[in-house]
Amino acid sequence: MAYRVGMDDRAVPNPAYRAVPPLERLTADEWSGPASPDMYGRLLRDPASFAWLCAPEVFPSRYPDLWRRVADHV
Repeated sequence: MAYRVGMDDRAVPNPAYRAVPPLERLTADEWSGPASPDMYGRLLRDPASFAWLCAPEVFPSRYPDLWRRVADHV
């Protein structure tokens, strides 16, 4: 994670990164649209559908618009 957010809600750049993009705060809806009302149920029924969360190389193809915003900083 490029930033660490403390208990005081202050974001601090992670010193382990060479460079970090400017911090952008978005709501979940702004980032990816409204969440499925049954996301937890889907996780229980089909955990493999969330496997992409553990495969960062899949992120650019799954979320190309977001990837374009951060790719230069990775």
